[in-house]
Amino acid sequence: KSSKTHLMKKPLLLLFLACLASETMAQSDELNEYGRPKMVASVNLGGDASLISFSLDRLFFLKPALFLSAKVGLGYNEKAYLSDTPTESFLIVPQHLTCNLGRNKSFLELGIGGAWITGNDLSNYTVYPIIGYRRHPFSNPGFSFRVWMYYPFFQDFAHDNSIMLYPGLSLGLAF
Repeated sequence: KSSKTHLMKKPLLLLFLACLASETMAQSDELNEYGRPKMVASVNLGGDASLISFSLDRLFFLKPALFLSAKVGLGYNEKAYLSDTPTESFLIVPQHLTCNLGRNKSFLELGIGGAWITGNDLSNYTVYPIIGYRRHPFSNPGFSFRVWMYYPFFQDFAHDNSIMLYPGLSLGLAF
């Protein structure tokens, strides 16, 4: 694969994410039929194969105590070696689809996620199951909180003494 083709993918991906974000925000002006915010913009620490990432989460409420979440984000990670080998930086594009079941503001989150990981010598997609806890507010805007764990189905990039983060913490604004 040529480096010129690889470099052209990043601006196209960023343009796509910007268009998706503007379209999603334009549709989030009102609350859903249950009076809850249906969008979450968040900062994520760990999880989704990232050290840090920013994401937009669209919530689809099926019942007051049941909703689906579709998320897309943009993150950063470094491959850390246990030896003297220099670290390598990665661009991460995490996505997930989860089902959230709960009551009031507390929800059990179960689903599947994926992350497109690209760096100097690597372009990889990994898929993983997600289990976690989500706090989602009644108010608009309101504070949203998630903590989750995941385990990648495929760990090709973990066989060379690198360290991958499995837990995640998300702090966000629901609107």
